[in-house]
Amino acid sequence: MAELFNEKLEINEAEFERQFVEATKRGEKALREEPRATAVRYDKKQKRVIIDLNTGATYIFPPRLAQGLSEATDEELADVKILGHGFVLEWTKLDEHFSIKGLLAGVFGNKVWMSKLNSKTNETEKNPQRKVA
Repeated sequence: MAELFNEKLEINEAEFERQFVEATKRGEKALREEPRATAVRYDKKQKRVIIDLNTGATYIFPPRLAQGLSEATDEELADVKILGHGFVLEWTKLDEHFSIKGLLAGVFGNKVWMSKLNSKTNETEKNPQRKVA
């Protein structure tokens, strides 16, 4: 059982072991079932991030949609690597991280960023002459 001592949460060994076993099971399930990146690259000619997945599919998105990537140089965008068994992409020089799960769900930033992005998209749909920045 978890208890609060001196404003710190402490757990006994049995509770730690129970939580560890549960976390291990969740991790093993994620490795079996969730899509993961096997390769990632930035195509500067097409201005797209290309992610190969363990499912055999490829996911492609323009970095201008992503918070923290929209103003990056080609060199900064090309400096991308896979972390966490393929669950996360990291742009080291930009200190930006995106989960594969989030990207596949169309999440390119925090709530404020997504709201602005959705506003631009809706504006473009209403006025086709305008492009999303």
